[in-house]
Amino acid sequence: LNEVYPDTSWLTHGGCPRDSQVRGLAEGMAEEDPLLRAKAMLTSESKVEEAMRISMLPWITFLGTSWLFLYCYEHVPSLVLLLLVLWTLMCLCTLLAMQLRPKVAQGKHGLVVVLSLVGVSLGVMFGYWNYSRAGGVGDYWAAGSHQHYSDVNPMELADAHRDAGVLVFQQHSRPDARLSTAYVAWGQKYCVAPILGTGEYEGAAAAQYFATGKDCCKDLEFTCGEAMDEAAHAGLVIFNKTQALNQILKQDLDYYMKAARMASARFGVQLAEEPIFLTWVGDSDLALANLWPQARNAWLLSSMLALPLCAVITFAIEAWRGSTLGLESLETLKEKTFA
Repeated sequence: LNEVYPDTSWLTHGGCPRDSQVRGLAEGMAEEDPLLRAKAMLTSESKVEEAMRISMLPWITFLGTSWLFLYCYEHVPSLVLLLLVLWTLMCLCTLLAMQLRPKVAQGKHGLVVVLSLVGVSLGVMFGYWNYSRAGGVGDYWAAGSHQHYSDVNPMELADAHRDAGVLVFQQHSRPDARLSTAYVAWGQKYCVAPILGTGEYEGAAAAQYFATGKDCCKDLEFTCGEAMDEAAHAGLVIFNKTQALNQILKQDLDYYMKAARMASARFGVQLAEEPIFLTWVGDSDLALANLWPQARNAWLLSSMLALPLCAVITFAIEAWRGSTLGLESLETLKEKTFA
């Protein structure tokens, strides 16, 4: 002991070693013994590899959860929510059981359970966003299963086309930029403009249909979708999602409705009780066909970005656990030294 750590006066005088002294003792032994030094290096490398393998778990749970929203939530929402609730309850019960067995909780088991919850949480957040956003997965499935109407007069009652998925209006029908309004929420502008026929606006016109978009309007200007294309006169309907999760969380449609009410108050535009909100497009068939690739590509891109994110989260938790266990090890070394 004197050869490795000569300052051992605290042993002979009954003193108490400081943390720095104990840490110096451990580090000194590792530096003097090449076997211990090699073992420390191998242990460090193995921990990195182990953390990389463990980080795959939240990534896989993210993929599975977001995939459920992409393919299944539209058709069997109750089953998807049931699976997610059961998985979450299982993880929480496992963590609760580990509190009764501290030695198990100190191992990798607790880390695995926590990372599973992280993966599920990230998957639910992205999967719900990709499903419920305007022009997302939900609108793709709904538009394909609803009616397509052509030669629609923008003054016709919205209730006459309540089952519409695609509306092709009469020529020269377009969003009226003069009546566009934006509702600002969460740092985004939810823009709407009533769809009217040709001619000058005479006030108190009944608006049954609204073109929509985000961050694409200002005073007397509306550039959402293909509103700048004079030949465009069609729209994809934005649907009100009625599944259980959508009843709890806000949808884009909620903010568009608030913007339409603002337009009504500001310009005296009469509103239908439930106006139809649209994504304004030129070629409705092409726009509808592009909804699915866009949603799928968003899922693929998020999957690629989620892998490094999960790795960072895993290493952060491991670093925190390592510092905590390191302090506990120093206390144990103190006790063994006195013994």
